Amino acid sequence: MKILLVAATSAEIAPFLDFLNSRHQILATNHYLTPHHDIEIVITGVGMVATTFQLTKKLAQHHYDWVIQAGIAGSYDKQLALGALCWVQSDRMGDLGAEDHYRFLDIFDLALQHPNETPYMDGCLWNPLLELPFGLTAIKTTALTVNTTSGSETTIATRSNKYRAQLESMEGAALHWVCLQYGVPFLQLRSISNYVEPRDKDKWDIPKAIEALNQSLKSALG
Repeated sequence: MKILLVAATSAEIAPFLDFLNSRHQILATNHYLTPHHDIEIVITGVGMVATTFQLTKKLAQHHYDWVIQAGIAGSYDKQLALGALCWVQSDRMGDLGAEDHYRFLDIFDLALQHPNETPYMDGCLWNPLLELPFGLTAIKTTALTVNTTSGSETTIATRSNKYRAQLESMEGAALHWVCLQYGVPFLQLRSISNYVEPRDKDKWDIPKAIEALNQSLKSALG
């Protein structure tokens, strides 16, 4: 099976890269052959613009059976433990729109886009996936993608009250948007590194999130 694995930064999937380099055939830089999969890896860079560019370039040139995005995320949902592995069923752009005094109006509020115009459904970018592939086990979640992560009480309240999403990232909606347009099966995998609250990195556990994410990649794709 031909798989395109994308991540915003190499640090998020560094243990999996080390695993591939030490255990499997290297076809080219960031291109590996395992007993079951042909895996290409692209480090897209941070944010929706970089992710959209890198994904579109790859999908315009090559066919893949699956596109998998792997990364860490913040969680609005305190019921999800740090290090929990999640797959994102629906994502949406959380800061694309306009401020109207103290209100945020997204592109649907502004009537700039219909909420059911392709690739949207009810304003969200839904993954039609019914069950997880590759023997993965993860928690089904909803997510919000933003250019500036939430770190103040005002921003957190605005986004949380408007969208009721569980996770927040900077790239997920780009994956959904591009893959839905190309009709390519895709999966967004996220492990939780922190809760979305006024910024305090002392409370974050990035190593735990990266370990959980990479263990899942090794089990599923190794």
